[in-house]
Parts: sequence; C-alpha cells; structure tokens
Amino acid sequence: MAKRHILIDPAQPSTSNQSRPPPRTNWELCILCQAETDEPLQCLRSTMKPSGSGYASLTEGLLQFKGLRHMPMELNVNRLDDGDGVEATLRTHSAQWHKKCRLKFNKKMFDQQSRAESASGQQSSTGTPTVHTRSAAAHRLPQSTEPICFFCKKPAGTADLHEAAT
Repeated sequence: MAKRHILIDPAQPSTSNQSRPPPRTNWELCILCQAETDEPLQCLRSTMKPSGSGYASLTEGLLQFKGLRHMPMELNVNRLDDGDGVEATLRTHSAQWHKKCRLKFNKKMFDQQSRAESASGQQSSTGTPTVHTRSAAAHRLPQSTEPICFFCKKPAGTADLHEAAT
C-alpha cells in the first residue's frame, strides 16, 4: 500500500489535528481503546481497592506517557479531561477499562519505554550510538598479562593462584 504525503505551506494557518476538539468519550466502553470487545471491563466499584486509587495510578501513568510523547496505543488524553483534571473526570464518569489496555500504562511499561528512549538518545561525541556489550567492554579495559588476585588486586608474585573462568 502506498503512503500518502501532503505538502504544506508553513505560511498558511495550521490544519493539524490539534486545532480540532478531542472526540467525545463513550463512558460505557473501555476509556482507553473505545472498542467493544468480549473482554470484560474492569470497574473500580467492583474491587476492594481504596476509593479512587486506581483512577489516581491510571492518571499518573497516562500523564507520564504523555510527557514522554510516546503512547503505547492511540489515545488522546485530552478527551479524558472535562476541565477538572483527568482523575476527577474518571471518577465522575465511573470510568472502566479492559485489563489488557490498562496494563499498557503501568509503571513497568513506562520504565521500559523511558529506558529505550534514553538509550536511543545517547550518542558519543562522534555522533554514533554508544555500544554497551561485553565484547566492547573487554576492549576498553587495560589488558594485563601478569596474573593478579581478584580479591586483593595484588600481583601473584611467587604465590600459587588458582585459575577460574566463566
């Protein structure tokens, strides 16, 4: 399938998606994917968690991913805010979600994504990506031909050392 590209004139007013209001949220569906599936929806009313703690952690996750500018799924966080903040809006509408959708916005996924972002952003002074492998580390360390004790780091001298390899 061929991709379509549109040339724009920077002098003309913007016609981006940001100028349009966010689509309305159907609060009867999963608030994250807005899809009707066979998977049951998770609702905080039916759990034993303290009141609203699920909304707070979901809001935190959504805002972290939004700040990273890389959402795990297509989601406009602005449509989840009626003006009082995302968490308050979720509580007001008794928001529900699929478990699999919610897991995409947890702390573990955020940590993995932020590590990947920082690793892709790291570059050496030559402009090439930094390599972190065992074989590359071996080339950076000074190679010693004299055996040393790995406990005290002193040369073997006349003492008998045992050899070990991994």
